[in-house]
Amino acid sequence: MKTTKARILVAAVLVVLIGLGAGGYWWFAKRLPDGVALRVGGVSVTDQQLDEQIQTLSALYGVQPPPATDQPRLDKFRRDVAKSTAVAMAIDNVATERKIGVADRQVSDFLAKYVASQYGEGQAGRDAYVKDLADKSTSEPKVLAELKRQITLKQLFDQITSDITVTDEDVRQTFDQRKAEFATPERREIHNIVVKTKEEADALAGELKAGGNLEALAPRRSIDGSTKDTGGNLGLVAAAELQKSYADAAFAVPIGGIFGPVETVRNSGPMFNVGKVVRSQPGAPADFDKIKDGVRRLVISERAEAKWRTFMEKTIKSADVDYAEAYRPADPDALPPPPNSGPGASGPDGQPAP
Repeated sequence: MKTTKARILVAAVLVVLIGLGAGGYWWFAKRLPDGVALRVGGVSVTDQQLDEQIQTLSALYGVQPPPATDQPRLDKFRRDVAKSTAVAMAIDNVATERKIGVADRQVSDFLAKYVASQYGEGQAGRDAYVKDLADKSTSEPKVLAELKRQITLKQLFDQITSDITVTDEDVRQTFDQRKAEFATPERREIHNIVVKTKEEADALAGELKAGGNLEALAPRRSIDGSTKDTGGNLGLVAAAELQKSYADAAFAVPIGGIFGPVETVRNSGPMFNVGKVVRSQPGAPADFDKIKDGVRRLVISERAEAKWRTFMEKTIKSADVDYAEAYRPADPDALPPPPNSGPGASGPDGQPAP
């Protein structure tokens, strides 16, 4: 089965898209019936239905709840899922009012491409996908329903933001104001081993600093299934692509240097990393002619986001959202957070986001 990296990245994008502008809710303190987690516009979501939604998100995007032994994190996770579900339901209502529809065939075609990309081509890929659904206690109809919701959401977003325009002058002005941001940063090739405890990481760091071979040890010692068989190679990465604590350590040592242990956090909890900097690719100042098309896309994206935010603020203010006390978010006006993982800001097990 292929790495869950792509699924986690998709999850991050979708959660952010659902959450854009999720401020200004009408939150009511009315008590809901036992077994009901939340209600949007008179439509209730039970505890069981919310659990089933978590299972579906796990199958599609690799989103995993914290372990039952970590009750504070598990409680926050469930409240965040309830919030995301409420926002998504409010958006569904708007899409219905605007007569946005998605054909079942379109959803099925999307699922087929998804299965091929994440599990492999042909019957073998299909069998692996079906087994994954069973392992996560969800079903294909639930997966199809979730995918249909996301395709509908994308169509609504496109409809709301279709009139965004950007001039050549806007592009040049943005470039001039943000040259430092657009410069090519230094990138480093990092080889990394992930272990579960600080004691393991301390011992590993000592072994490597005494001359041990990280690439030879990675297959036997690393718990990062996506990099252990390639000597822990994360590829060439910039500091901005990594969790800050990991980036600070990785970019502070000279080429050939060993760093760590560095603690990072992913969905399953804290992990400890020991790494080596193999080589460096120097940074370079931004060249307007080379990146102007990308700057244009960035400005369009930022303006679209701002318009979407304004639209959602107006929409959600009219939504009737109730939570059971066990699911009420600590900060209902905050955006639903994307999943956390690995040294990479979005990648699992030490991988950076691409």
